[in-house]
Amino acid sequence: MRGVALPSSWHHNLRQPDEAREYPRGKTEVVRRGGILVARSTFQPGWRWSDDVGPLKGEPSCRRSHTGYLVSGRLRVLLDAGEELELSAGDVYVIDSGHDSWTVGDDPCVSIEFSFMSKEENHESY
Repeated sequence: MRGVALPSSWHHNLRQPDEAREYPRGKTEVVRRGGILVARSTFQPGWRWSDDVGPLKGEPSCRRSHTGYLVSGRLRVLLDAGEELELSAGDVYVIDSGHDSWTVGDDPCVSIEFSFMSKEENHESY
């Protein structure tokens, strides 16, 4: 990948993340190595980005794009452009920036996401 400094072989367990962020009804645990960011997010029933994260960021919708795998639960996504998606456990996804999302049903939603970033990019956006 151009502009991304990828590390040599490595491993790290998400049970001991480099960073953990908690917010109402959810949390995100992050591991960073070189230009690679891996994040596990857990969203409890009733979690909604615009209610639980948006006010903390001062944004009406999520400004980050996401590439990942939904481990468990169901997640509904509404893009600012009007398109809607519903993700279920086992789905692989790419979600453009500019969206809201929320858990569906009574089970927690767990996702694993991957990002490849140059050193100049802001890693704080999770």
